[in-house]
Amino acid sequence: MQLNTALFEANGHCGYVLKPPVLWDRCCPLYQQLCSLERDVESISPTLYSLTIVSGQNVCPAIGAGSPCVEVEVMGMPVDSFQFRTKPIHRNSLNPMWSEHFRFPVHFEDACFLRIAVVENNSYQTTAQRILPLRALKPGYRHIQLRTQHNEPLEVSSLFIYSRRVEESPTGTALPAAMLFSSEERRAAQQHKVTVHGVPGREPFTVVSVKEQTTAGQLLDTLLMSTDGASEYFLCEEKVSLGKERSDRKRCPQQRPVAPEEEIIRVINSWQPEEGYVGRICLKTKEEMAREDKRKGISFVSELKKLTSCSQSVVALAAQESSHSKDESSRAAYCVPLTETRE
Repeated sequence: MQLNTALFEANGHCGYVLKPPVLWDRCCPLYQQLCSLERDVESISPTLYSLTIVSGQNVCPAIGAGSPCVEVEVMGMPVDSFQFRTKPIHRNSLNPMWSEHFRFPVHFEDACFLRIAVVENNSYQTTAQRILPLRALKPGYRHIQLRTQHNEPLEVSSLFIYSRRVEESPTGTALPAAMLFSSEERRAAQQHKVTVHGVPGREPFTVVSVKEQTTAGQLLDTLLMSTDGASEYFLCEEKVSLGKERSDRKRCPQQRPVAPEEEIIRVINSWQPEEGYVGRICLKTKEEMAREDKRKGISFVSELKKLTSCSQSVVALAAQESSHSKDESSRAAYCVPLTETRE
């Protein structure tokens, strides 16, 4: 019942849900060739999912001092089925913190569901759960509202998660799964949401719908369609450190201008939050970049002065040592003739 509800949840529990294109679209490469029980998928390059269970809020409503843990289950074809479990957080069901990462490959995304269940570690009782189609799992940070075993919403119970989807570069003769299980027309029509910071207007950021092949130049034209002086703008990729140390917070973000021919979705998919940074796309003017470069140049000069003063002190110390060694060598040179005359 929970699985059936999740299947029809995206369209408001009404109408119908189409089968995956590979089952009815003759343009799909694997049309009438798919076997759901087949485990030999060497010719298919899977899509990699990364899921982080960050924290929870009131995850055991009926148990005041429970010790919750989270069970993650990927339900799909046998080759796409996985189970994970976090460590239990003892006697804290109000705001438990897990911060545990799970990675799993998926070949047939349209037939996969993600089940997240909160289990009380001592009684093994499932206190809350949620099932989502894997396609409905949006990338980034978000709260997932939990439900009871009867699929009734729990208003104050949720999980805070981070999810990421990356299509692996195919190796050898393997082909991407997204290419085999869908037609080219459907992939070209698929829309992606991209957040761009610094767009002129009241809001600090703008969310734009783009296609998979949309380039940075095309996105720039869409953003600046009604803006004067569009030639002065460019898209910039920023990488901000996620470190907890003060030195990490004060560190300037890494910036790189995005070339007009670069595909914007490829740029976003190249970010690796597991490596300690978060990326974003910013719209900047050439004047702003010049000011930032000037500011960085001044800080660089100050650091250069520190290094120069340190090097000057080192040189002075070396000069003193060399003069001292010269004095000692001259004294030794004077002592040699005296000993020779005495002999």
